Amino acid sequence: MRGDPGRDRRDRDGQPQPVPARLAAAAGGERVNVSGDRTFDAPRATVWQVMNDPESMAKTMPGVESFDVHDDRHWTANVKIPLGLGGLKMKVDMEKVEEREPEFAKMAIKGQGVGAMMNMETSFTLSDADAGGTAMAWSAEVKILGPVGSMGQRVLQPIVNQQVRAVLTALDAQVQEALAGGGSATHGAEEGVSPASPEAYEAEPEGPTTSTED
Repeated sequence: MRGDPGRDRRDRDGQPQPVPARLAAAAGGERVNVSGDRTFDAPRATVWQVMNDPESMAKTMPGVESFDVHDDRHWTANVKIPLGLGGLKMKVDMEKVEEREPEFAKMAIKGQGVGAMMNMETSFTLSDADAGGTAMAWSAEVKILGPVGSMGQRVLQPIVNQQVRAVLTALDAQVQEALAGGGSATHGAEEGVSPASPEAYEAEPEGPTTSTED
């Protein structure tokens, strides 16, 4: 994605954009779809390494409290998802359902907490960018069931957008740390420290936020 020559490459990212929402029919709940792009000032191999390293990815998750790796395709996290007036504690099971190294990966994520269930599919595609950087196109579809889902898209969309921005910022930090150290970062995840912590949530997210409802 091209921008002004004077801008830092890491700032040349597309903001999370909602697409027309589709309400779940029989099961109820709310769907929030977002997509965007990001350019990393690092080779594709480094970005791929970070995005496929559970410890590195744990440090990008909002409110991660614990993280367990079962195998290279399955892992579980206990998180506290920021919701503005508090946090929703949820157990999240993640499965890598498809990958084409070093280009594409897709994950299925299921979460369950008190009064809420979440189903999410997310994927990313990596490609070479100018000057040795890496371009990433990503998308995510989040379906939320229960009282939290009944809050409606106009409430949920800004929260999702806020957390996506936090994850992308934390991901860029992990990529830069891996680039500087010659490998993915390992400090912090075991201590339950996440750059995208619940305290990072703001009731009024910076930047314009748009939402649509059916």
